Amino acid sequence: MRKPLRAWKLCLIVVVATIITLFLGVYRATKHEPQFYRQALEVDRTKHAVAGDQLEKNVLDLHNEVRRAGRWEAVFTQSQVNGWLAVDLPEKFGKSVPKTISDPRVRIDERAIHIAARYDDGKVESVVSLVLSAHLTNEPNEIAVRIEKARAGLLPLPLKKFLDKIRASAKSAELDLRWAQADGDPVAIVRLPEEHPEYGGRIVRIDTLELRDGEVYVAGKTSDETAQASVSSRKVIAER
Repeated sequence: MRKPLRAWKLCLIVVVATIITLFLGVYRATKHEPQFYRQALEVDRTKHAVAGDQLEKNVLDLHNEVRRAGRWEAVFTQSQVNGWLAVDLPEKFGKSVPKTISDPRVRIDERAIHIAARYDDGKVESVVSLVLSAHLTNEPNEIAVRIEKARAGLLPLPLKKFLDKIRASAKSAELDLRWAQADGDPVAIVRLPEEHPEYGGRIVRIDTLELRDGEVYVAGKTSDETAQASVSSRKVIAER
C-alpha cells in the first residue's frame, strides 16, 4: 500500500509544482515592460518639458498654416510626443485620462506606432501595450488606424473593452469614426472634416501621412474651393 500512496504523493507534488510554475510564468509575463518603454521613462523631465512645448508649437504652427490657402506640412517627432505625454497631458488634461492608466509613452518606426502605459485597477497591475499602423484611405481625409497587437505584459489582451471605450470617447468628441476589419484585426476609420468655420469656407485635405523612424509626417493642401463646389465637382467626376 505504501508504493501507491507514495506515487499519489509524487503526482500531487508534480501537479502543485506545475501550477506554481505556470502562475509564476503568467505573473512575470504580465510584469514585462517593452524595452522602448523602460528607456522612455528614464528621460529627464526637463527634456520632456522642452520637447512637449515644441510639439504644442508645431501644432499651433500647423493650425495657422492650414487656415491659409496653399500647401502645408508638419513633422511630429517621437521625443515631442513623449514629452507632451509625460508633462502636458497629466498637467493639462489629467482629468480626461482614466485613473487606471498612467505614464503613456510611444515609439514610432517606419511600420507602426508602439504605445505602452502602466495599468492598475487595484486588482491587476501591468504594462499595457498596443501596436498600431496608420494610412490614408482612398476617401478624402480618411485615416485607417489598424490595431495589430494588444498585450498586458507578454500576454494577449482582449480588445473589446478598449474598443468600446474608444467608440464612446469618439462619440462624445463628435469624431466621425467607424470600425472595419483587416485579417481579423480591428481597424478604426476616422474621417476628418474638410471644412470648418475657422477655415473661412476653404477646403482642407490631407494627402500624405507617413510613419518614419522616430517621427510622423503629414502634409496636405488648403484650397479656396468652397465645400459646395467640391461636392459638385466630385459628382461630375462620378457621373463620367
